[in-house]
Amino acid sequence: MRWPRSKSTQAVIALAIGLTAAANEFARFAMRSFNKYYFGPHQAYPYPYADANSANLALARNCSIAFGLVFAGAFVLQRLITKRKSS
Repeated sequence: MRWPRSKSTQAVIALAIGLTAAANEFARFAMRSFNKYYFGPHQAYPYPYADANSANLALARNCSIAFGLVFAGAFVLQRLITKRKSS
């Protein structure tokens, strides 16, 4: 099987990988909050954040950073692989 050389196809592949990374970060954040709330010592939901808005902003920040870094890395890696094979 040959790796796709089209930029749009590679962008879609990198998008899928990036969304998977963002979903993984969301699940990690949610489980950390779940563990702090339901297992002792019990702490309020947004722990360690001051309020729910701060927790939501931190979640958005973490997911967007994970998505951006993984998307850029996957896209650049694919471009390097296809460039090396075509040379």
